[in-house]
Amino acid sequence: MPQSGPNPFLDPAAFNSFAKFPDLSQMMQAWDMSKFFGDVAKAPAFNKMPGLDKLPSVDMDPIISAHRKNLEALAEAQRFAFESAQDLSQRYAEMARQAAESFGGFSQSLVENVSPEDKLNRQADFVRGALERTLASLKELTSLIARNQCQALDVVGNRVCQSLDEVRSAFKNKVA
Repeated sequence: MPQSGPNPFLDPAAFNSFAKFPDLSQMMQAWDMSKFFGDVAKAPAFNKMPGLDKLPSVDMDPIISAHRKNLEALAEAQRFAFESAQDLSQRYAEMARQAAESFGGFSQSLVENVSPEDKLNRQADFVRGALERTLASLKELTSLIARNQCQALDVVGNRVCQSLDEVRSAFKNKVA
């Protein structure tokens, strides 16, 4: 038996409640990696390893901070991607609704009592208009996808540049 009610693919309110992604930046704030690494370094078996005193010490705070920033950038990119999927599905549903309404109007015009030539002209006009609307819709969807992907990639690309700058400054500080 088919279900009645709103179609989640055509109803923006139903789609918005369909999936909620977790916010990774909030999850990372509560996660303290320095405690984990501190416990590992204090382990008795780890302290008894030969040559351990010759290893250089590593400051974990900058590394943890860098990874936290990486996860925050990925969470922001994820948010852009999710919003993009919402925008895309809402626009696609609107286009499908418009196409269905257009076809309904066209099918009503076919039942009118007109000559076969006139029906053929109406069909040709409808098909031409449908193709033009479809191409315009595809261009719009393509530009929407490209714009949203650029936003997400800008976030990740900016973080990669920041990360490289952090590594460069860390090596300058070690050498100096």
